[in-house]
Amino acid sequence: MRSLPLAAAFCALASPALALDGKVYSPQIVKGEAEIEYAGTRTFDASRDKNDLQGNQFSLGYAFTDYWMPEFYFAEFARGPGQPQYFTGNEFENLFQFWPTGKYWLDAGLLASYRLAAKKDDADSVELKLLLQKDIGRFTALANMGVERQIGSRAIGGNDLASAANIRYRWSEYLQPGVEWQADYGALGDRLPFGRQEHYLGPIMYGRLAPGLRYEAGYFAGVSSAAASSAMRLRLEYEMFF
Repeated sequence: MRSLPLAAAFCALASPALALDGKVYSPQIVKGEAEIEYAGTRTFDASRDKNDLQGNQFSLGYAFTDYWMPEFYFAEFARGPGQPQYFTGNEFENLFQFWPTGKYWLDAGLLASYRLAAKKDDADSVELKLLLQKDIGRFTALANMGVERQIGSRAIGGNDLASAANIRYRWSEYLQPGVEWQADYGALGDRLPFGRQEHYLGPIMYGRLAPGLRYEAGYFAGVSSAAASSAMRLRLEYEMFF
């Protein structure tokens, strides 16, 4: 997660709770699958505070069993308006699948992650995210619902809530168009009105570029006042099996 916050404008960009998250997770795990992944995001807005916020993440993951896949984000970078990229931290994720794929009408799982901040002045954080998936014919629908909390002496209290969902049509292995929605509701106790939450909606494309190499690209419109006017996301994933 991860869920992808402009209160700290861009410091939250690499956070798992960012409305414009790196991806919407599937709960499905394939034992023996290893992956190398890159995910990047960028915002566009007439306001300097919301324009050109960027985040870049690089990760390695391996599915040790049919029900558990850990993933390590060994490099997370971010930048604010007119600022250079800087290293923000590392993250360790654990993806759990609750039951075998297709056993019940809905596939489900859990993502648990710990993020270690690079700077002493920044707080570490933990996140839990419920993952749901439903396949109907050539359509695949995903939904993620998560809560993130800062920990340590630098932590800001409160549980930050976020969710994301998309649906795509598996037209071919190379081209799978869809639509996605991402939202950050802010801290649970704050009960922010819609305009102060961050919501994005837009088209997304999945597919395969070459054997083992998958892509995901999306362009989103901000549909709340706190969101940037638009944003884009790119994810590349190389898969291997051992």
